[in-house]
Amino acid sequence: GNYSRNLIDGLDQSFDDLSLFLYSPASRNKSFVEWGNSLIQAKLVWPNSYLSKRCSSLWRSLFLSHVVKSDKLDIFHGLSHELPPGIRQNAKGCLVTIHDLIFMRFPHFFPKIDRLVYKAKYKSACDKADIILAICENTKKDIIEFLGVDEKKIRVAYQSCHPSFEKKVPKDDLNTFLEKLEIPNKYFLQIGAIEENKNQLLTIKSFSKIQKDFPDTYLVIVSGGGNKLYKEKLLKTIEDLGLGEKVIFKKSLPNDCLPYLYQGA
Repeated sequence: GNYSRNLIDGLDQSFDDLSLFLYSPASRNKSFVEWGNSLIQAKLVWPNSYLSKRCSSLWRSLFLSHVVKSDKLDIFHGLSHELPPGIRQNAKGCLVTIHDLIFMRFPHFFPKIDRLVYKAKYKSACDKADIILAICENTKKDIIEFLGVDEKKIRVAYQSCHPSFEKKVPKDDLNTFLEKLEIPNKYFLQIGAIEENKNQLLTIKSFSKIQKDFPDTYLVIVSGGGNKLYKEKLLKTIEDLGLGEKVIFKKSLPNDCLPYLYQGA
């Protein structure tokens, strides 16, 4: 989501001769709608029939090619691993961004049915695309290794960073923020879903090894959710290592809080 919004913001602000069509399932997220409407050169396109509204995933995956036909697109960009069937007949060029192939690199973290569906979607998108954007060199290597894609089709384009992270937070504001969230002044920070592939367990074990040298430091883990069994495993490890209240879990926070969290760490 951040990748898509930052990329679209950049295009909207950096060029003055674009027409951007943002194809999205109907959303009740007020901030998303406000963001879309704030763009100068972009138009949000929603499903318009009862069936497509009720089955938004099918609209996105199967019917989108028909929807875009009247917009006469020069380029269709699949922002996250997918290109709809038939899109090559309704757009002059096709791009797809591949963020990672973690379900193939670490298959034991994913149910078999998910792996089969993901592989079919990703392979189809890579075959249809004129250019594949990989977000890093490692993803490029995985695309070549696991999907057998010609290296000439792949471009590495690193993800951007939101401008809010470039601004220095005043020290008084930062201290007030940390006090409000009950976060200590000295802490290590990890942000992400509580999942095995995010490896919070290794972070906790590593943190325990430096406690004797840095006894006044804490570990703050921010997550919007995840695997309950893995969370229990983390809590058990914290107890076994005698970390007590040294590891602090916080629920997912709004994006405008993240620069404070990062700069305070």
